[in-house]
Amino acid sequence: AEIFYQLARLSIFKPLTGADDGISWTVPDWINPIQNRLMLYNVSLACLVGSFLLVRRLMNSPSGKVLLAVRDNPVRTQTLGFNVYLYKTLSIIVAGFLATLAGILHTILERQAEPSVAGLQRTVDPLIMSLIGGIGTIPGPVVGAGLLRIGEEFLRKPDLQVDLNFIIYRYQDVVDSTRYWAVLL
Repeated sequence: AEIFYQLARLSIFKPLTGADDGISWTVPDWINPIQNRLMLYNVSLACLVGSFLLVRRLMNSPSGKVLLAVRDNPVRTQTLGFNVYLYKTLSIIVAGFLATLAGILHTILERQAEPSVAGLQRTVDPLIMSLIGGIGTIPGPVVGAGLLRIGEEFLRKPDLQVDLNFIIYRYQDVVDSTRYWAVLL
């Protein structure tokens, strides 16, 4: 992601990527986040519920049990007669589909694609969401995403500044939580 971010900013790729400005486009009126925000919310909610049900159905099926076995011990799974590469390909296809769906919804919301969406923060966010919510659970990343976004909004408030003179005697400085919110999170 970081390599693509740096390449997208080069002047050679400006006709393709728009460099730092990115690529912008018009969104149809029925899903435009400025004119019809409720419809975009409903579409996003339907995608979330559909994705959740798809993953839950997949993981509770016999193929899902094989995917768990491939994750835990691929050699043993192959010894049992399962095509490990087929199930790895299936997991990559499902993950790619869900990531593409999320990317489409994000670009509809932002109405543009700029190099910062391919930066390191966007790559690390899903990992942190999964860690907060619980790895190996189906609702865990959803809960983790909610907690991460709520924590981010809470810690970005300017009234959360900490006066270090109160904590460390004779130290005249203030910790600005709006700048260092990620460290606190």
